[in-house]
Amino acid sequence: MHLFIRQGWRLAGIGIIVVTSWLLIIGFLSAQVDGRVQAAPLITATQSETATATITATITPTSTPKFTETTTPTATLNATFTPTGTPEITTTATPISIGLPLPTAEIPLTPVISLAWRVLLPVLSWDDQVVEAPITNSWTITDIASITDTVTVTETPLVTDVVIISDDIGLTDTVEVTPSVILTNAPEYTPVVLANNTNIFGIETVGATGAQNAQFIAGAGAGWTRHSDLNWPQVEPTEGVRNWDSMAGLEEDLRQASARGIKVVLIVLRTPAWAQKIVGSGCGPIRVDKLPAFANFMRDAVARYSAPPFNVKYWEIWNEPDAPTVKENKGWGCLGNPADAYYGGAEYARLLKSIYPAIKAADANSQVILGGQLGNCDPVRPPAGMNCRSTRFFEGVLRGGGGPYFDGVGFHAYEYYYQSVGKWGNANWWGAYNTTGPIVAVKARYYKRLLTTYNVIGKFLMDTESALLCSSCANNAQFELAKAYYLPEMYAAGMSEGLQMVSFYGVRSGWLGGDLMDTSGKPLPAYDTILVATSKFGSATFAGRVVGADTGGVTGVMGYKFAQGSKKIWFIRSLSSRNITLKLAKLPTRVSDPFGRSLPVSQSLVVGVMPVYIEWE
Repeated sequence: MHLFIRQGWRLAGIGIIVVTSWLLIIGFLSAQVDGRVQAAPLITATQSETATATITATITPTSTPKFTETTTPTATLNATFTPTGTPEITTTATPISIGLPLPTAEIPLTPVISLAWRVLLPVLSWDDQVVEAPITNSWTITDIASITDTVTVTETPLVTDVVIISDDIGLTDTVEVTPSVILTNAPEYTPVVLANNTNIFGIETVGATGAQNAQFIAGAGAGWTRHSDLNWPQVEPTEGVRNWDSMAGLEEDLRQASARGIKVVLIVLRTPAWAQKIVGSGCGPIRVDKLPAFANFMRDAVARYSAPPFNVKYWEIWNEPDAPTVKENKGWGCLGNPADAYYGGAEYARLLKSIYPAIKAADANSQVILGGQLGNCDPVRPPAGMNCRSTRFFEGVLRGGGGPYFDGVGFHAYEYYYQSVGKWGNANWWGAYNTTGPIVAVKARYYKRLLTTYNVIGKFLMDTESALLCSSCANNAQFELAKAYYLPEMYAAGMSEGLQMVSFYGVRSGWLGGDLMDTSGKPLPAYDTILVATSKFGSATFAGRVVGADTGGVTGVMGYKFAQGSKKIWFIRSLSSRNITLKLAKLPTRVSDPFGRSLPVSQSLVVGVMPVYIEWE
């Protein structure tokens, strides 16, 4: 009988291991994609059980203090959910009892314990430190650029290479570079501050044109717009012949923006058939022997559009050039080379070398922006199953000696809505509402560290596309409120990193909820919160993040401080869905919500998922 019982226990244990292993394999294979960047691999688990456990966990999110919580949840779980980008958690736990004596150990989240924790997370909500009802969250993110990470590149850090680059146009550069190592103790890179540039708020001109579009952008208080219609093949379908009449619509938009004092970032994109290095790739690389022709085109374009009545001074060369080459004619990407360890960045550097002197000759004040990079995922700490080589495109530009041939670095920073107001993140860059704050700050630090690593100075940074996205939120009032709360913080985070512009995509993009205007032309709630934000801190100076010393020792908040003369403005929210009571040293003059509506004034001020403005005169 005892032998029979022992055999039964042994078979039960084997069964549990087999079932758990199959759950992990199926979850791993169920990773899906839908959006602008590829998400970290997802684990999908379905479990129905009643469990009673005592768990003591020490949890260390990316940027919030450690805390220890002991609780005894009792819950019946019957949920299918798809978590993404869960921060690393180390547990010291007494695992859920399943009839077998399992040891207590300090381990990272490995398969069996990981699955148990992922099933419990909706109940034991670690970011809020409270027990909440089980919920089902499911979202998908698609990499629109179809980037496939399959090649592993191994480098020895802190080794200096001497790279000799010979251009086909007769220029030879010798530069010393350090392979892809991010200096852990590097000084903070300080971007160049452009003259007369205090308002970084930008809105992409997509889905609307002409005077109505310009008035809509100006009405939000934005100081910038971005336009993507300078199409090289349209102007020069035959080499050497210019058809500027094809740009009549663009020219009207530029006139309207200039008349309202809005600065324009103008994107130059697409490759005419006669200049294509890869036949059929209308957005792909340019033949080496046609680079002088592109330089001539840029000289003429800058001469035409940098002068009144257009007054364009910012030229973004290609859009998301780090996306891979395809035989199509897109408005983005197509310069990336998956066969190259740095994804074709050196070839793009050669392009910049050919056109930069021509642009400066036409207008010395024009600024060349390295095309807004998609930056698919974090190459320093890649999510599981991804090597993120496409993001190393910029490093390829620097290794290729491109540093002297651009004035600013453009990149894109998208966030994804987590089906609850105030909750969002970008798992590909380990960013979230309750750890890093907006992903624009995370990406800005990555590009600044690379500039420091390669000793490239005197550059400004621009986030030329940003938004809060959702693939299934059409006519969703909760998502529109979440977007309205998010956008002021997106701009505040850009100011905190010294960016020259952060541009929301766009007026009416029609893409994953990235709109400020509905189909009838009516402004959405986020438009109103942008207007309030520009009036509150659009022309102010960033004065630092809110820390415990500012709030009477209270932590668990994300806040930004601004100063304008004798006036101080804070924009602040709770890091979680819990309300936090601030202990302010001085009674505020005014407290208001993101829409500018007044709230009660107190030195013991409660903030939650809705951010608030706190002002002192």
